[in-house]
Amino acid sequence: MAAMTCQVCGTAVTPADLICRMCNANLRVLPAIARPPAIGCPECGATLDHPDTAVCPQCLSPIAVTAMAAMTVTITLTEPETRFVVPAGGRLRLGRDPARSPAAKALDGYGNVSRDHAELALAADGTVTVTDRGSLNGTFVNGARLEAGRPHPLSDGDQLRLGATAVLYVSVG
Repeated sequence: MAAMTCQVCGTAVTPADLICRMCNANLRVLPAIARPPAIGCPECGATLDHPDTAVCPQCLSPIAVTAMAAMTVTITLTEPETRFVVPAGGRLRLGRDPARSPAAKALDGYGNVSRDHAELALAADGTVTVTDRGSLNGTFVNGARLEAGRPHPLSDGDQLRLGATAVLYVSVG
């Protein structure tokens, strides 16, 4: 079974956890996401604690690091302040329907956000995109309305707006 991570803070959790022990996020509302498998040292096989470890702590061999191993996208909703993390190769649905979106509880107070509003994706090549899923009130990047169904690239620092008032900020790293 794949290791799981809290979507809000990135702490390791188990499938039996109901609440994240670090940030108290409700894991039934914001389900944990699968973490990539542990990375091992190519020389001695020791498990590395972090994907961007430069030197093996056991045999002190240098480790070649790929930028994508540690790449994530974090989007932060301003009110209520909530963070969502998308790992490399992952997707995040944004909307008010809890069956489709782990962000539903945070977006529930925004009546102009559709139940299945937009989808954020971090591709294997590092490209970050958002796609409006046919929302009634639109998805906007830095004030420009997106065409529904067409992926739009995102960059670090972009402002993402769902409908008229749900403002999120994008952090790539």
